[in-house]
Amino acid sequence: MSAAIDQRTDPRRRVIKGVKIAYGDFVFVQECTVRDLSNSGARIAVTGVSSLPEEFFLVFTTDRTMRKARVKWRRVDEIGVAFEGEPHNYMGDNDPRFRQFRTN
Repeated sequence: MSAAIDQRTDPRRRVIKGVKIAYGDFVFVQECTVRDLSNSGARIAVTGVSSLPEEFFLVFTTDRTMRKARVKWRRVDEIGVAFEGEPHNYMGDNDPRFRQFRTN
């Protein structure tokens, strides 16, 4: 049995953080929980893993930011994602699609 190779580029920290997955031009929103987080990605506990698209936005409502994410791996009830680009603060953005996140 060989050991798995850790391919992370940034150190991760264990967290339990409620976030939202948003896709389909922010029409579809699903609650989930971040379990591990780094500057470059996250491990997320979520139901319906197989129905999620390859790319979506991860919305951190407590931080009022969002990150574009790409799925790197899938398990029964978890996904691993890599972030693309920098965090975006949606509070100062007048895009009406983000209104739903401002109330939380």
